[in-house]
Amino acid sequence: MRRKRQNVFARVEERMRCIEATAKEKRRIMTKEEIPNLLTAEELAKKFNCNSMLIYRKAWKGEIPSIRIGRLRRFAPAAIAAMIENGGTLDQAG
Repeated sequence: MRRKRQNVFARVEERMRCIEATAKEKRRIMTKEEIPNLLTAEELAKKFNCNSMLIYRKAWKGEIPSIRIGRLRRFAPAAIAAMIENGGTLDQAG
């Protein structure tokens, strides 16, 4: 019985390590140079000549890469440029 319990604990610990590793991979720490360059939805909308609500809507859907800081959404210009280079768009039809 004791051996079975140890196996269960070992499996749980292994699973927790996998979950932690996955979470660390998903998180990306921004450099000090990138932080001041974050844009608001309004600033991004001006650059693309569209409505800021379109930007927010696409960010909520995950179509535009964004960063949440508390309740705020901010946009990294490098991530937006990479999205557009990879074929992403800010079409209003989406």
